[in-house]
Amino acid sequence: LTLTGLYAQKGTNPDAREKIKATRIAVITDKLGLSAEQAQQFWPVYNEFVQKRQSLVREFGEARRKANEGGTTEQEQRELLDLRHDLKRQELDLEKEYSDRFLRVIDTRQLGQLRQAEEEFRRMLRDHIQRREARQQRIDNMRDRQQRRDRRNDGG
Repeated sequence: LTLTGLYAQKGTNPDAREKIKATRIAVITDKLGLSAEQAQQFWPVYNEFVQKRQSLVREFGEARRKANEGGTTEQEQRELLDLRHDLKRQELDLEKEYSDRFLRVIDTRQLGQLRQAEEEFRRMLRDHIQRREARQQRIDNMRDRQQRRDRRNDGG
């Protein structure tokens, strides 16, 4: 389905979640060029849309996890595939419904840019996470090298 749930991962501390949420708002508001009035009307509708879309993503994720836990039969794999298709249809219906609602607040150009803005935000978030993981890996490697040196010097 989508990567929308990336920024709502379990284990993320509340301060980080708030920073992520604020960044998402800033990126989308800027990319769409929302006026203050538009933003005030847009964000409640958008947040509702995102919650419903995340619910669909979670539903499929839970079904896939359950299927993977117990080993699946051919029939269960088929049911999982059917569920995925059904949820994709529901997601498309949701997008159509909310497109109509968004168009009461923003124009068609802005609506067309919404998906791009979401992708830009997700790309920024993925890049940030990757840089952070790489930085942590370098720190861990330096610490490991230092511990090996310390052990050699102590035993040496």
